[in-house]
Amino acid sequence: MVSLLRDAPAVDAILREFKDQGLEVLAVNIGESKKTVTKFLAANPRDCKIVLLSDTNLAAWFAPKSYPHYALIGRNGSASGEQKGAGGERSLRHLLRQAGLRSDGPDSPGQLSSSPGHS
Repeated sequence: MVSLLRDAPAVDAILREFKDQGLEVLAVNIGESKKTVTKFLAANPRDCKIVLLSDTNLAAWFAPKSYPHYALIGRNGSASGEQKGAGGERSLRHLLRQAGLRSDGPDSPGQLSSSPGHS
């Protein structure tokens, strides 16, 4: 779970920022028991929803080979972007821009030079 903690502050901040645009974040725990996850969350509270593997088929849908694995699912139920591995807030914001979510806030890191529409 240590690798998940690296991006946790960025994920929670992005969730708070984009929640009014309809963003929902589900963190799917793949390998730990409910008891382990509950104990971890007591010491490390999260803003996003935590889902156990036994509660969803999302892990099978995306078949992640590395963790964390981020997947954006559009309102129509189709995948609109993926990121394999931790990448920090800038990388997560790039993924959100690919899905059409944009931040107008003063702390937004802006467009990446490799973003669609930029040369």
